[in-house]
Amino acid sequence: MTATPPVHHAISLRSVLAPDTSWNELRSTLTTGSVDIDSFAALEEARCLPDGRTVARRCIDGPVCFTVSDEAFLLVVSGRVELVALAGHASDGPSGEVVGEGQVRRLVPGAAAGIRPSASTDTAVVVEVSNVPGALKEQPESLPRLAEVPALPDYYYGYSDRYARVYEAGAPLWEPPEPNEALVHALETMGVEPCSVIDLGCGEGRDANYLAGRGFDVVGVDVARPALTKARERAAAQGVEATFLERDICVLADLPRQRFDLAINMGCLHMIPDSDLRSAHLKRVHELLAPGGLFLVAHCRERWLDGFFSVPDYESVGPVVPGRVIPRRIRLEDGSTTELMLPLVPYKESPTSELIDEIRVHGFELAADLSSRTAAFGSTTVLAMRKPSPDA
Repeated sequence: MTATPPVHHAISLRSVLAPDTSWNELRSTLTTGSVDIDSFAALEEARCLPDGRTVARRCIDGPVCFTVSDEAFLLVVSGRVELVALAGHASDGPSGEVVGEGQVRRLVPGAAAGIRPSASTDTAVVVEVSNVPGALKEQPESLPRLAEVPALPDYYYGYSDRYARVYEAGAPLWEPPEPNEALVHALETMGVEPCSVIDLGCGEGRDANYLAGRGFDVVGVDVARPALTKARERAAAQGVEATFLERDICVLADLPRQRFDLAINMGCLHMIPDSDLRSAHLKRVHELLAPGGLFLVAHCRERWLDGFFSVPDYESVGPVVPGRVIPRRIRLEDGSTTELMLPLVPYKESPTSELIDEIRVHGFELAADLSSRTAAFGSTTVLAMRKPSPDA
């Protein structure tokens, strides 16, 4: 029997203000959906409902610090903001996160937090939704503490712009439609049966939808909104059930479950060259995996771009330097191809032994080195890493 694809919630102002929506219903929607930006743009400053719910809209052009007395949510209507925990926990995961347009983050009671525009945004618009009046109280005296926090890197949001440009040029997809061969081989080799899985940097859902079609309980996460929209469309077209969320893979806040049996990172970790962000990601994956859980990683070893469909002649590319603009081949709807000029994104190449050591530091054990099976990301390392069981 074909599974019924879940409805992805686009959170509208009407649903937030509806008096017959309970807080529990609303918080569930806010945790699993994205923001209908246009509807919230019409909100003027603040609205208070008879049940005590407060919805406030504000422009952010500088740092704002506040304390959280009751559960609340922050919705980003435009731009990008840095959400920084000053005390307690402003969100699950590390102390700081760049939250992009259309995303929602939960703020927990007892936290002191700061928000400010990201380095790539002059002014952002956010909407605060809380269950009680005054749940978010500004604390101007905390501003110096936020000012001392360095700007958070948000270069990975460039992927969202990249997907949008590719689609605007007429390509139905940026990635190949088939699942990664390395993933298929790893699942067969390791004998992985259907279980709960998180796809880290899921893009257009090629792997997540493949797994969902084989009975896995799948959550896919990415920061690229256009790609996630495509992933949801493809899930519906294939009649499979998968959940796709806009989340930073280095933070992984507000997930629908706290433990997964399987985590896959098929070509996303090597797009994070910053050592601190890589460490945050690996630490968070270890936290989310159940004891005995498997972590499958595909990571470039050398010759980045070699073997890509979008780069048919690797030897003619020249220096593969982030920021340099080169032609990339894309496939159009009718099957023909064209070229699109795109900047090269940051990346990191890691020798296999170095990658194994890097992941081991965060509590994983090597289950298998499956590197001989693929060259999908230049020369690629494919690893099966395992979180040990306490009784192992």
